[in-house]
Amino acid sequence: MNPWQEYTLYRETFVIGNPVPVVTLSPFVGQFYSSTYSTLRNTLVIVGSDSSIFTAVGIASTGLFQRTPPSFDNLNSVTNNESIFVAVGDGGLIVYSEFADIWSRIASTGTSENLNSIIWDKSKFVVCGNNGTIMTSPDGFNSWQIITTDVNENFAKIAYYDGIVTGK
Repeated sequence: MNPWQEYTLYRETFVIGNPVPVVTLSPFVGQFYSSTYSTLRNTLVIVGSDSSIFTAVGIASTGLFQRTPPSFDNLNSVTNNESIFVAVGDGGLIVYSEFADIWSRIASTGTSENLNSIIWDKSKFVVCGNNGTIMTSPDGFNSWQIITTDVNENFAKIAYYDGIVTGK
């Protein structure tokens, strides 16, 4: 996402009985926290405060469309593995979507800690959060495992580079 690019924010609302969504300007005034781009899906996804999820087709798009998810908490980070998008947020929230249009919540993640960052390390999703929380999943929606640590600090960010996962 180009930080100097101006984006127009739209909201898509689906009305029962009408297959075409109603598109209006979005009233969003919150903050964006994270973005990811899938070359396979040619889709940009941005997440942020107030359970916001915005998507665009193409990396150079100037219009972002707000998806209306079921009442989620803040979403702090999003990534993809070219097959699925996964976002994490406050209160142990993990949501996923195949095409970034319809998002589903993981019913039980095993934690209520705020999850602050997620990456795909080429073999699994890795999440870090408050009070030393680290979680992994091979597919992003099943079998999330909590990695036990002796750390009580809040992990703010996780990164993957050249086969190494690191955080701060």
